[in-house]
Amino acid sequence: MAILMARLSDLVRSDSKGSKRELIATAKAIAEASEEVTRLAKKLALECTDKRIRTNLLQVCERIPTIGTQLKILSTVKATMLGAQGSEEDQEATEMLVGNAQNLMQSVKETVKASEGASIKIRTEQDGYRLRWVRRSPWYQI
Repeated sequence: MAILMARLSDLVRSDSKGSKRELIATAKAIAEASEEVTRLAKKLALECTDKRIRTNLLQVCERIPTIGTQLKILSTVKATMLGAQGSEEDQEATEMLVGNAQNLMQSVKETVKASEGASIKIRTEQDGYRLRWVRRSPWYQI
């Protein structure tokens, strides 16, 4: 997903006319990748045993599809306008795309962080692997 974001950044900075299709395709690929993150986070939330952590994870990942859809729409609309208007409008369109992409990445980062917490509280099957935390003795009691 970070590679797609870097590609989107390069396309926004370039002035070539052929980059409009690539801009739209890259934004759609980012939205699809964000949908995959959402799908995995929801799957993880269903397996989490802690209700508070599960609710937090579901709330955090709820924003991703909305922002991804905004990115697709915004990139399509702004890509048609790039180069057609003055440089001030192009700059504004670029800032909107970058801001939306940053919001999406922030939401993905928050989802990954919440997923790390939820992964600790996953129910294991009877024959599955279990992890048991054993506290070590402090260094001053050895």
